[in-house]
Amino acid sequence: MKYLRSLLSSRPLERVPKESYSRLVIDLTQYRCGHSQLGYPPSGADFFSRTLTEKEIFEDTAHGFEVGVNHGNLNYLFIAVGKYPGEFKHRGKTLELSTDTTIDDVQTIFGAPYWLDDDTDETLLFYEDGTVEVQFEFPGKEYLGFITILLDPIMADPEQRKGYGVTKPWPPR
Repeated sequence: MKYLRSLLSSRPLERVPKESYSRLVIDLTQYRCGHSQLGYPPSGADFFSRTLTEKEIFEDTAHGFEVGVNHGNLNYLFIAVGKYPGEFKHRGKTLELSTDTTIDDVQTIFGAPYWLDDDTDETLLFYEDGTVEVQFEFPGKEYLGFITILLDPIMADPEQRKGYGVTKPWPPR
């Protein structure tokens, strides 16, 4: 995926002071990043909005943060959990997500995923909510490494479901 490759590259495209992230809350219930709502234009109140008027991707690899737009609307977030200094919320409460977070921890917080992909290198949990997909990625099956929030779920694509071996019906019920 384009955003995964860019986040893991060694060349940061944006550099934002760490203090800016202390005010940035990613809401995993409302699918908001700061003042910006997934599916809508980025809010001018967010430090990444200016870049997104000029480019489709804002990425700050040093702080594990990437956000993208499609046709001017926020359409994904990609977070490297071990680098991201901001805050997460779920159902109005602060979440302590870190590289110490386990697969069981995520399932306790969010319930059973639509699909759990478990291969030799990683485990992915896919949560589907209408047109939004949240993925929790556990590299080496050991720690929470990445969180991806997508406006257009990859599981909506029959070929992707086939590739992941999904046996559940789409859309989820």
